[in-house]
Order: sequence, then C-alpha cells, then structure tokens
Amino acid sequence: MKKLLIGLGVVVALLVAVVVVVSFIPLDRYKGEIQARVKEQTGRDLRIDGDISLSLFPPVAISVENVGFANAPGASTAEMATIDRLDVALQILPLLSGEVAIDRFILEKPVINLEVDAEGKPNWQLETAGSAAAPSGESGSGSGSGSGGEAASVSELRLGDVRLVDGTLNYLDRQSGQQMTVSEVNMELSLPSLSSPFAAEGSAVWNGEKVSLEVDAANPRALMAGEASNLAMKVDSAPVTFSFDGAARNAGAVGLQGKLSLDVPSLRQLAAWTGNPLDFPGDGLGPFNIAGDLEMMGSKVALTQAQIKLDDITGQGLFSVDASGAKPMIKAELTVDQLNLNPYLPPEQEGATESQGASSGASSGGGEGGGEGGDWSDEPIDVSALGALNADLAFNAGGIQFKDVKIGQSKLTVVLKDSKLTADLAEMQLYDGSGKGKVVVDGSGAKPAIAADFDLVNSQAGPFLNDLA
Repeated sequence: MKKLLIGLGVVVALLVAVVVVVSFIPLDRYKGEIQARVKEQTGRDLRIDGDISLSLFPPVAISVENVGFANAPGASTAEMATIDRLDVALQILPLLSGEVAIDRFILEKPVINLEVDAEGKPNWQLETAGSAAAPSGESGSGSGSGSGGEAASVSELRLGDVRLVDGTLNYLDRQSGQQMTVSEVNMELSLPSLSSPFAAEGSAVWNGEKVSLEVDAANPRALMAGEASNLAMKVDSAPVTFSFDGAARNAGAVGLQGKLSLDVPSLRQLAAWTGNPLDFPGDGLGPFNIAGDLEMMGSKVALTQAQIKLDDITGQGLFSVDASGAKPMIKAELTVDQLNLNPYLPPEQEGATESQGASSGASSGGGEGGGEGGDWSDEPIDVSALGALNADLAFNAGGIQFKDVKIGQSKLTVVLKDSKLTADLAEMQLYDGSGKGKVVVDGSGAKPAIAADFDLVNSQAGPFLNDLA
C-alpha cells in the first residue's frame, strides 16, 4: 500500500509540474509540428485555422477550432472532413485504474465527405507509411494486438456531456452513380457508468424528411460481457416508424428477442422517398403495418405471432430466414380473411374488350401456324433461380376476389428444396364446387421438367363464366 501511495504521489507531482510548464507554452507554435506529423502518417494535409487551447487542470481539456483534413487526389471536394470546433475534457486519474471518464466531448458542425472513385477506391483509404509494412510485418498485427488489447481494456466508462451538433455526411459513388446527403445530424449520448442505463437520442434529415432515433440499453456492461440486457430502439419519421422493445445479447453473434413494430403510412411514398419508386399498377400498396415477436441470433431471424395489415387486407403469420447453411432457408405462413386483388390490377380501359377481340381475330387469320405473335416461344425455360435457396411456404385465405371472380376458402403450400419446386393447391372453393391441383417444376437435372395436374368438381360453370367474362 505504501508503494502504491508513493507511486500515486509521484504521478500527481509530475502532472502538476507538466501543468505549470504547459501553461507557459504558446500552443499555436506547435500547429506546424502537428500538421507535419499528420502528413507523415496519412499522406494528407491537416488544416488548423482556428485557435488551440489546452488545460491540464483536472480535467484535461483541449479545444480546437476550424479544422480541415484534405481529400484524396481527384476527389470532388478539396477536404474529406471539416470541423468548426472540437471540445474534449477527460479525467486523467481514473485512467490509472482502467477507467475512462469523459466529462465533455462536443463536435460542432462536422462535415464528412465520403467518396468512391471510378476505379472503386474509397477516399478513406489512406496512403500511410505503416500500411505498406502491415501485411508482411506480423509483429504489427499479431503479438502487438494481443498486448494492446489487454492494455486497452476498460473497466469503467463514464460519459458526461457528449454531443454531435449540426453535422453533415455526404456520400458519392462514381462507379454506381449513387449520391446521398444526410444533414442536420444531431446526437446526444448519456452513460453515467457501464452498469447504468445508456441512452442515445438524435435526429437527421435525409431526402427532405427528418428521421429521429432513440436507443436505450439497461446494462451496457452485461452486453460487453456477452450477457443479455434490456434494449429499446425507435426510428421515427413521416414515411416510416420502426420500434423494438426487448432484450439484446452480444455473445459472438448479435442476438435480439422482443416485440417489433413497423408502421408505414404508404408503401408507395416510402419507396419514392428511398429513391426506388414503385412502377406497379392499381391504386393499392398504401398503409402497411406489421407487429410481432422478433427473435434473431446471427444469421437466423424469425418473426412469430405476426399481425399484418396492408390496405384493407388483414392477416396473421410467421416468417423465418436461416442463412447459416449452404443455402438460405425461408419459412413463412400467412393466413388472411379476405384477399381482394383488384386494387393491385391495372385500371380497365374503355374499348379494351373490343380491341382485344379485333386483334385476336386478326391474328387467328394471319396465316398457317398461327402467324406472327401467335406462336409459343421456343426459348428454353430458365429455372436456375430455383437453386438459390430452399423454402417452405403456406398460404391460407378465407376468400379471394379477382375482378368479378370470387373464390372461397383456399389453401396453398409451396415447397422448394434442392432446385425442385412443388406448389400444392390443397383446397379451393369455387362457385358451389371445389378444386385442387399441383404443379411441379424440377430444375435439378440437365433439363427442367414441368408437370401439372388440376381437378375441378361440381363448380357451377354458368355463374363462373359470367363473372369471368
């Protein structure tokens, strides 16, 4: 204990001596030295046009203003990053026991410009002197990482005033032409200790819409140790709202278990907002809601007890994806009360029936063999996509409406395994009768094989043909 106290006394004395010395040093004199070191390590220029202030009285605090970091040669902007002001205050004494206590970390108006050039090289790939030796120098990544990892272990973390104020992120991919800007980025973090609740709250503007984010974790220390902790997340915007409330675990693979909710006022508006407008007929694809129990562990995701609503269609079901094997396995079961397909069909056009009749008559008399446009295509059927995954799907409907055709209770299962697809229509109530059928598409061989079998019993042909017409 005596040696420990002496050691702490020496450290405190050294800190006091450094404070006295540094208080008389004009920090602006060292701008050139800092810029030279950054140039040496990154190959790019660092601009410091503002003041630098340093205080070693507890806590240690440093403030830098008007900073810029040069972009890669040929980039669309001169600087990859600019910062109006960086203000950091850190407690020194807790570091002796492996604790990190940040009293203040404020980043004001950072602008980050990320860019990928025409050859696919990102501008955040720096030409450093150490990067060339890293692949061959095992000591730089092997033994060094082990000791560094032990030295860098943190027993405690405390965050005081941690904020990002009015940030901007620009992204440009010259290969794909993709361009994106996220502006007005604001974020606040709160963490009294690793055993206390962590909270993050912020917002940003993307494509003209404000998106808010909230994250709450009950016990960050448990997450770091691979144990479970309560976790709540919410993303809120006009086009979409997402929330999760449950538990998380970080043990090798990230795991989530809890209640999930997704609310979309309009799928068409959401698609347009993300830059992928839906070219889909009809006036459907409006409000969409889904809620259920989410369970995710690594590459396995399942949503059970799901309640689904799309436009006027309501249903229940379960969905799961297992991507841990050689092929992804998808399982889904959906049950709906009534399925009205009319909102998703193109609108009727006046005179369509007459024009279709005239065209069919003309084509039928166009010559032997059916004429142009009347022949079946002799192009080989490509069923290679059947080998991309395995699936087990089930669909149940209390009733289906297609234009004026009304179908009753229906049950359909689709099984895809090893490039062989089997669609089994086990039940279909149709105009006082019933029907069933099966379609098999086998793409496992050199040539695809297709077989179909349908059976319709006691259906009233008159009403069916009348509605069909």
